[in-house]
Amino acid sequence: MASITKNDMDEIKRILTGAGISVRFIPYYSSIGEIRESSSSTVNAVLCGSGGRFYAEMMEEKFGTEYISGLQPIGISESRRWFLEITEKTGCGKKSIEWINEEADRYMHKFVEISRKVRDKRAFISGGAPRVLSILKFCLELGMEPTGIALNHYDSGEALELEKMLKNSGYNPWIFTGQSYIEQEEFLTNNRPDIFLGNRMIKNRIISLNIPSISINAYGKSETHIGFRGALSLARQIEKVTR
Repeated sequence: MASITKNDMDEIKRILTGAGISVRFIPYYSSIGEIRESSSSTVNAVLCGSGGRFYAEMMEEKFGTEYISGLQPIGISESRRWFLEITEKTGCGKKSIEWINEEADRYMHKFVEISRKVRDKRAFISGGAPRVLSILKFCLELGMEPTGIALNHYDSGEALELEKMLKNSGYNPWIFTGQSYIEQEEFLTNNRPDIFLGNRMIKNRIISLNIPSISINAYGKSETHIGFRGALSLARQIEKVTR
């Protein structure tokens, strides 16, 4: 259940198909028939909590279909956890688990090499809470410093998750909530982070500030950001624009 790019969908399908799991996506790029048949799923995986969790909850209530939610599979460690949880809930065996771990390990080496080049780079992260939390964990995995976080919306569970992640990291960034654009732009102007990570619409507001930026999930026109290939792709993008 996702509002993500076609490239990201292809990466998810590549990994799960390799693990022996059949995949359908809704609502993006799906047919009416696929939506109609969604009740036959063994498990639902929610990629965008803002847009998919209510549907997964409804399917669990009506059809008893389990679902997984939480952070998006962005970064090596979170992708490994996310895909392994799917294999567990679908009852896959040892070979499926080995496939996931082998793919994670295969991309981890290059990921670590890039992390040495971006370590301690300062990032401002903006967007909806599920995506912001996912990108925050990714930045921490790269060894980057979150200097500012802007949440368009959030709930109590997401606020607790953010508090936990920051406490474990030891960082104390400025946090903006709601549509506080003037305050955010003033902060960006005064603090000049090394990179701005946000969705396409928010990114457009900061072009004039001359801060390097990357659009996360700019629907239809984006590099792969999800899964193991996505972790490497996004890390390379960040390294390139912050040189």
